[in-house]
Amino acid sequence: MKVAVGLVCLIAVAGEAHAQPANPLTSGARFHYGIIRDYVVRAAAKMPEADYAFRPTPDVRSFAQLIGHLADSNYRLCSVMAGADPPIDAGIEKGTRTKSDLARALDESFAYCE
Repeated sequence: MKVAVGLVCLIAVAGEAHAQPANPLTSGARFHYGIIRDYVVRAAAKMPEADYAFRPTPDVRSFAQLIGHLADSNYRLCSVMAGADPPIDAGIEKGTRTKSDLARALDESFAYCE
């Protein structure tokens, strides 16, 4: 009888340990990453192409440069977290200007991170 009770307790503990949620810090970071990703992608899509050159003052990046900078940063940051070299030669910020090219580069950078 004691063996049966012990076995039931062992199964219950093992099942409970297996059912525990993921690390709350990781879960929170993924949740906030998803929110930020969605905001950035939607902002890039909503901004009219003519306004991609907009810069509030001459000494700050244009909207296009910000989108390119975010794409470059995604590749750098996520490759470091993966322990690898970036999969592409970055430079999106400096070399990409059209809305469609920047939106595609941004989407690809987020896909790389995921």
